[in-house]
Amino acid sequence: MLYLSRVSLMYDYVTILGDFNLDLLNDSNGTVNQFLTLIESYNFTQIINEPSRVTAATATLLDLILVSDVDRVRSHSVKPTYGLSDHDAVECIIDFTTTTVYRIMMRWNVLLILLLPQRLETTKTLI
Repeated sequence: MLYLSRVSLMYDYVTILGDFNLDLLNDSNGTVNQFLTLIESYNFTQIINEPSRVTAATATLLDLILVSDVDRVRSHSVKPTYGLSDHDAVECIIDFTTTTVYRIMMRWNVLLILLLPQRLETTKTLI
């Protein structure tokens, strides 16, 4: 769990998703409660709340999306995979805003750099 701690400190926003193979709909399972306590202790929120694997006999929530800032999640859902998998697909739309950073960039030619002192000596005005 040291990894979760490091990742949380290194990045402003973290999303972890996948098949955790732990049925979060079975809240009588002590392991589920321990898992939820653990992710909450690292300030993650699990956003999927409906079954992601449905059979004739069971409906389980195994495929999770953990986010470090639930306010950035615009929407989330579980979609059928129409036989491509025995699990449904979990998805979310996350709001990312970025700030444009402008930089002054110059291309320097090595030959021009070497000739610069000579040009400075012969030029009275630099443009």
